Amino acid sequence: MLTDRLGIDIERALDILYNSHTYALLINPDSGLQLQSDEYIMTDLLRELETWEGNSANGDI
Repeated sequence: MLTDRLGIDIERALDILYNSHTYALLINPDSGLQLQSDEYIMTDLLRELETWEGNSANGDI
C-alpha cells in the first residue's frame, strides 16, 4: 500500500514504517491500533509523514 501511494520501493517503505511512531503504536498491544483497519493505519502513517516533511522543510529535523 505505501509503495503504491508514495511511488517508492519496498525497502524505503519498510524503513519509513519501522522508524515511525505509528509502528511503535502498532506493535504495542495496549495502543489498540492493531485493531483498526489497514486504511486507518495507512492514513495515520501518511499524516505522520506529512508532519515529518513539514518539520524537515522548517529545518526542525
